[in-house]
Amino acid sequence: MMYRMAGVIQSPGITVAKSTETQETSAVSLPPSAEFKKEITTIGHSWKPTSGLIPDAVYYIKEDNKYYRMYFTENGGAATGNMYFKYKDITDLLATNDVKTGVSFGIYPNPSPNKQVTLLYDVKNSGTKKADISVYDMAGKKVYNTEITAQQGFFRKELNLYQLQSGVYIITLKTENHTESKKLILK
Repeated sequence: MMYRMAGVIQSPGITVAKSTETQETSAVSLPPSAEFKKEITTIGHSWKPTSGLIPDAVYYIKEDNKYYRMYFTENGGAATGNMYFKYKDITDLLATNDVKTGVSFGIYPNPSPNKQVTLLYDVKNSGTKKADISVYDMAGKKVYNTEITAQQGFFRKELNLYQLQSGVYIITLKTENHTESKKLILK
C-alpha cells in the first residue's frame, strides 16, 4: 500500500540534538553533548504524530561554528505535505569565537537572569590536554573555577553561579596554549 510520508533530513556535517522544552521561550536548556548526532535523520519525523505536531520538541543544530535553535509550528499532513518551522541563530548570543588552539566557546544566556549559564565549547583537535573555566569579578579576583573536558568534540557544561552577586564578570577559557575571555552579566 502506498501512502504519503514526510520527514526532515539534515545535510552531512551538521549535528543535531533533540530537546523537550517549551518552544516559545527565551530560556534555553541545551541537551548534553552526547545527544548531538550526525545521522542525517536525527530530526526525521519525531516532531510530528500522524496529524499536528509534538508541542515540546525543540532541536539544537550545530553547523561549523554556527548554532541554531529550531522547532516546528505547523504540519500540513497528507493534505498538503507542507511543514513550517521557526529557527533562531543563537551564535551571537553564545558569543562564539575561535580560539587559536582549535577550541571555540560560547556562553548562554548572557545576560543570565537566574545565575545559571550554559557553556558550549568545541574542541577541534585533540592536541589540547587540559582546559579550565574561570570567572573573575571586575576587580580581577577569581570567584569561580572548574576544569572541563578537553577531548575532541562538542561539549556542554552547566555553570551554576548562584553564589555570585549580580553584576558584570569576565569568564575565561584557558588551555595549555591560549586564553580567551568574554564578558558575562549576571542579573
